[in-house]
Amino acid sequence: MYRNFLFFGLPFFILGNVLAEYEVFFRKIKPLVLPMLIVSFIIMLIETYFNYKLYGDVVGVDILLSLLILCPFIFLFVLMGNSINTEVFLNLAQLSSAIYFIHQFVLIVVRKTFIFDESMISLIAIFISAVVGVIIVKVNKIVKILI
Repeated sequence: MYRNFLFFGLPFFILGNVLAEYEVFFRKIKPLVLPMLIVSFIIMLIETYFNYKLYGDVVGVDILLSLLILCPFIFLFVLMGNSINTEVFLNLAQLSSAIYFIHQFVLIVVRKTFIFDESMISLIAIFISAVVGVIIVKVNKIVKILI
């Protein structure tokens, strides 16, 4: 019910667009990006710890509020690097989009095909999604309508 584009994907797409739009401003705070990345990662670890203490391993808490802080700093950290090849960055963006859009379908197929525990199903789905994502990116260079 809550793991959908509106509540999980859309906030991160909006954050990414804001970061891209105001890149000039964020370049001014470049010295703060790495320390804030470290702090936000620690906050995520603390939130994960408390979720585990509250719910144990009975309930999987997979949407963390701290990701709304951590993910923009990861993005800024990568964006601030001067050695990033624009083509590589574009390929990674296309690959992540492809994986995001196909992973649910892959999970459904893997669950119907294999009889494993959820952890193994997740690993298989991650691998297949990554392979199919690479294929989609390569096909997209020829067809240019997929992503």
